Amino acid sequence: MKRITLVALAALFLTACQNGNNSDLAAKVAALEEKVEKLSTLQTEIAQRAGMGALVRPEQLAFADGHQVGEKTAKVAILEFTDLQCPFCAKFNQEIWPELKKNYVDTGKVLFVGREFPLFQSHPQAPFAALTLRCAATQNVYAQMKEYLFANQGTLKQTEIDAELTRLKADVAKHTECMKNKALQEGVRESTLYAGKLGLSSTPTFFIGFNAGNGVTDYQELVGAKSYAEFAAVLDALLAKQ
Repeated sequence: MKRITLVALAALFLTACQNGNNSDLAAKVAALEEKVEKLSTLQTEIAQRAGMGALVRPEQLAFADGHQVGEKTAKVAILEFTDLQCPFCAKFNQEIWPELKKNYVDTGKVLFVGREFPLFQSHPQAPFAALTLRCAATQNVYAQMKEYLFANQGTLKQTEIDAELTRLKADVAKHTECMKNKALQEGVRESTLYAGKLGLSSTPTFFIGFNAGNGVTDYQELVGAKSYAEFAAVLDALLAKQ
């Protein structure tokens, strides 16, 4: 709000009669805007570090390299932050997601984007599971591996994952090499840090809003394995808007 007021005031000065040099005034306004921008950034960083990131969320939340399912030009998007070792995330994936996918994603109405938020303090194997899923995506078995990981929460064993990859006709050797990929490891880390900056503390967390191509805007937040009806109500309201 402060930034809007300053910009409006500057516009008034620059479009009305006044004494003095306009170029000097413009320079002062530009310097003032820069200071306000830096202050806003500092306030946001302080809030995030204090665990109050939810109070300073940006107008658009980034898809980044999240896994996308559905039509990229869909009007509405769901951005999910999930933990593959979380039982409530598993509940959503097993009981709610199939109907949402059938009625909204497969019909081209909604784009679904999945990002990782492994709660590693509660679920030590969650980062490993997240990386496993990223590597599965490189061999086009993302959905199948996601189902497997949710159905086999607890102690994950590489030998059992390899057996599942073989069943899915994926290349186990390529998967093993992929798990060493620094870029993919950093991707999981960045997604986790981003979720923290947004003030997230539990999974699954969903942001449902309009699809901006590279992020979601005008979003609403749903936390936990809400019912299908709750998701449908939010989606239908957004889809009905012009």
